[in-house]
Amino acid sequence: MESHRAFAESRGNVLLVRKGNPKGIGGIADFMGDAITIAISNPESETASFRVYADSLVALAEEAGLDSEALKTRLSTGGEEKRVVFSAAIHHREEPEPLASGAADVAMIYYHLGLRYSRIFPDVFDFVPLGGTREEPEPGPAHQTTRYHIGLIGDGGDWGQGFADFMSGEESQGICRNHGLRSPI
Repeated sequence: MESHRAFAESRGNVLLVRKGNPKGIGGIADFMGDAITIAISNPESETASFRVYADSLVALAEEAGLDSEALKTRLSTGGEEKRVVFSAAIHHREEPEPLASGAADVAMIYYHLGLRYSRIFPDVFDFVPLGGTREEPEPGPAHQTTRYHIGLIGDGGDWGQGFADFMSGEESQGICRNHGLRSPI
């Protein structure tokens, strides 16, 4: 791959909760309580997403004047109470289950995933924005965001360049926006 280009970017992260938010989680301060069980991607098998989530949470805790070191420890070890549920393989397929079953109270996930889960399971899930509103999240400086890139191997074969152009085009950008991503800045 000689080059690549960004075609979409995440809008930061949200806290996924069960419908009705039974624990009343409204932000980072509630997230840090000892009685709250957190679901998050696995720090060993999903290093990239775990880092985005953990770094965002720690920065949000620091911004709020909370004990970010305690949060770092809890996220990396599960804490003394083991109140962290790590995904086994692919977090975006697994995070809803511990919430739905009651094994976790909150999950840290990308906005676009929270939007998807609350759309396809409206009676099961809701999410708490961590910046902006539900419809227009505005990730602050504490949020880590992710850019999604496309590139061609060699000349891309018969279809590669057309696919790369489509992914950067208005139709694809509209699909991305509808599903909670934004055009790269």
